[in-house]
Amino acid sequence: MKKDKSVRIKKQIKNIEARVRQSYGAYSSLQAQLHSIFGIITEVRLLFEEISTCFNELFEDWKEVMEKTKK
Repeated sequence: MKKDKSVRIKKQIKNIEARVRQSYGAYSSLQAQLHSIFGIITEVRLLFEEISTCFNELFEDWKEVMEKTKK
């Protein structure tokens, strides 16, 4: 009976170790995906900054044209 209990406990420990490895693998995968998403968000932010600058320049040019046409 003691031997059966010991075998059962060892199986449970192996099962727990397998779950820990699986959880760590899932965590590592999630961490890599989040890193990738952060990179994409950074690229999108930079693109929006460029677009904002372009619109600002376009607006300034438009104001100049409007002032010239008033004269």
